[in-house]
Amino acid sequence: MKLKEHFSNVKPSATLAMNQKVLRMWSKGKNVFHLGFGESRFPIHPDLVQELTVHATKQSYLSSLGINELREKISVFFQENYGFNVVDPDSIIIGIGSKSLLHTILSILDGPVLLSVPSWVSYSSIAKLTNHPVYRFYLDDKRSYKVDLDALFDCADQAQNDTGKPPILILNSPNNPTGRMLSKNEIKEIANGARKRNMVVFSDEIYGLITHGDNSHDSIRTLYPEGTIIFNGISKHLSLGGWRFGFSLIPDNAGQDLVNACDTIISNIWSCVPAPIQHTVMRAFQPDNELTNYIKTCTRIHDIRTRYLYNHLSALNISCPEPQGAFYLYPSLGDKKQILDKINITTDIELAEFLLEKYELATLPGQAFGDNAENLSLRLATSYLDMEDDAKAKEILRAYQKDPIAVNFIRKH
Repeated sequence: MKLKEHFSNVKPSATLAMNQKVLRMWSKGKNVFHLGFGESRFPIHPDLVQELTVHATKQSYLSSLGINELREKISVFFQENYGFNVVDPDSIIIGIGSKSLLHTILSILDGPVLLSVPSWVSYSSIAKLTNHPVYRFYLDDKRSYKVDLDALFDCADQAQNDTGKPPILILNSPNNPTGRMLSKNEIKEIANGARKRNMVVFSDEIYGLITHGDNSHDSIRTLYPEGTIIFNGISKHLSLGGWRFGFSLIPDNAGQDLVNACDTIISNIWSCVPAPIQHTVMRAFQPDNELTNYIKTCTRIHDIRTRYLYNHLSALNISCPEPQGAFYLYPSLGDKKQILDKINITTDIELAEFLLEKYELATLPGQAFGDNAENLSLRLATSYLDMEDDAKAKEILRAYQKDPIAVNFIRKH
């Protein structure tokens, strides 16, 4: 059988591959510290467990775009949590995780894709799978990976000159892998430049409810609603990655054409998100103080654990941007090259392999996120540590609920 040529440049997800490798090592009795996979591991809220039990017998096909009542609830969710003005439920599309929606919409839209370096591993793969040329611009690693606006718009202009088509920019805030959040000023400048160039912005806001300390999430849609497509889901703030539920918000001005095109792809491929999941997830979007407080509790634990590791890296004089959201750290050992050269480590892949084999410490190399291997960067995910199974996850949650003072929680657990 002959494969299409563009498949030769696409590899399986590095994050999922690392997780499978760690699971195999655990099965062989290895005591691996799992910093390689960004899965939020908190227990499923009991109300959602109960809802799933109630709706387990739902067996009929549903609308390809999602249950209308669910889309209406997500509309309200966007308005209450992201500061959007009135959101038309007909502009919301339900999918099997946000990846499926990213692939679907890139299959429909035309234009080169702009990606930051570093950026989440699957963006480039999905762009390649949908035959989009990829152009990259570097974030400013000397300023905690802030967006270099000159680099971004030089890249955009080059892409448009090469292809004759307005680019598609993929943003992610809070960011995977750096843990940074876009500032209000960055968002304003990006929105202005995108509007000037008639760009489409894909804003991945999957970590929007997981912010640290006084940081708050701002969406570029508030400043560039006519050109922004939002991608979101429940995998991170509700620890429901395996439920594979995502949703997108299409700009009103895109009209029904884009929604209809998505409907065509969805109805011909996966038909609909499973009925029990859709009916259950409606509970997650109902105003509820208990569920809201649970999300805040889990977010606070993410904050404490991530900052604890960040502080230790800083004490070791390891360069790393201060985390502002999500549960990731992106340290670089580039200034330790001479030391690492002595043990034959010259790339981030060699560094990650060394840490795994020598110290049973699982990480991901920066190269998986498009970075230069010689920068010796690693992505660390704090969400799996000490929460390798459901019992341990419940123990961590109970420990925090018993004593939420950060220093006490960390010292004891």
